[in-house]
Amino acid sequence: MSERHGSADALKNRAFWDGHSDDYQAAHGSQLNQPAPTWGVWAVPEDELRVLGDVAGLDVLELGCGGGQWSIRLAARGARSVGLDVSQRQLWH
Repeated sequence: MSERHGSADALKNRAFWDGHSDDYQAAHGSQLNQPAPTWGVWAVPEDELRVLGDVAGLDVLELGCGGGQWSIRLAARGARSVGLDVSQRQLWH
């Protein structure tokens, strides 16, 4: 894949998410905005699965964070969280 092609794909991806982020967040907000981290479409609580363990004091980079819901939850558990997303509109949420 050429860099030019890759750049075009990245721009299409950004345009897609900038254009659809409000609808996506509205449609999935009840799952995305749980007070504690949850996994999958059944929203199994992290406290039950214990996939991440204790994140207090850890540095966390969430790539493709969307509205940053996981970054916010992990920060609430003591992590130093940074969320990164290609879509500025997603970050607005």
